Amino acid sequence: MFQNVEDLKNEIEVFRNNMNRSNGSIALVSEAIEKLNSNLYTLKQISEKLDLSKNELESKICALESNQKNIEAEMINKINGLNSEIKVSVDSLRQHMQSQLKTIKILGGIIIALLVLSVVLSFII
Repeated sequence: MFQNVEDLKNEIEVFRNNMNRSNGSIALVSEAIEKLNSNLYTLKQISEKLDLSKNELESKICALESNQKNIEAEMINKINGLNSEIKVSVDSLRQHMQSQLKTIKILGGIIIALLVLSVVLSFII
């Protein structure tokens, strides 16, 4: 196998060097795995925060949509109320105008009668 003790020592030294390199490689791989695990933990935390933010946003969007629907319903009710008030006001104004129109017709009739009477009296006198 080995010719002499020197060959055996050289072979042992090569073996030790290979073991040291392997141990160094194992240490580097272990360090990389620890960093990956740390990064994974950080990513999980970020993911959880994003999920919470997403849920909060969805909740706020739902609340805003609900508020918008409530505001729209209130506006429709106010508009309907204003329409009703306008109709009542227009009807009241129409009735007031009709009563004034009757008065104007009566006054017009009286004025015409007076004019006719004055014309007739002017012919008589």
